[in-house]
Amino acid sequence: MLPHTSSWRRQLSSNNLHDLRIVHGLEDANCRITGTSIVKRKGFLIKRSIVYHVKVIDNPYVYVVDCLHDDFTRLYKSLKHAPKTATDFVHAIAAFPCPKKSMFGSTDALLIKGMCGQLENHLTNVLKICRHFSANSHELKVFVDNCIFEFITRSDPVHAPAGRCHPVARIKAHAVCAERCRSSTVV
Repeated sequence: MLPHTSSWRRQLSSNNLHDLRIVHGLEDANCRITGTSIVKRKGFLIKRSIVYHVKVIDNPYVYVVDCLHDDFTRLYKSLKHAPKTATDFVHAIAAFPCPKKSMFGSTDALLIKGMCGQLENHLTNVLKICRHFSANSHELKVFVDNCIFEFITRSDPVHAPAGRCHPVARIKAHAVCAERCRSSTVV
């Protein structure tokens, strides 16, 4: 369970129940990358960013979290700064480094599809490591919950001005999505 401090209450978005369900779904590693979109940021130079749509399932609810590659990297780096008592956890996380972003041709369809697979594999493996190690340590569980919560609630006004987390409205698709998600995760 997440700690209920005033700083956490300030970080919660308007849909704090949805945020908690997303954290629970990510803790159980019930997630997969279902698609991408390319967002152009206007300015002096036009910069294109790839937004990965991570589907998170906390039965019977399904959510989509929009994430950039930098969000996955930020989650990985924050998990590596675990409490000093969790050295085995840090070594296990380090065994699954975050895939590096390609410098050239980042909008090529094959590169994007390959990166989707690598990021999904990385995310599910890291979340399963988190679940395994935090089962025995309350301090580590609170730390992992904080990292995951920061991962989903970080505001991004450029790439997701309406918010990064969206509930999926189709009720009939919940069971099918949940089954597809469970069958695609890597141990």
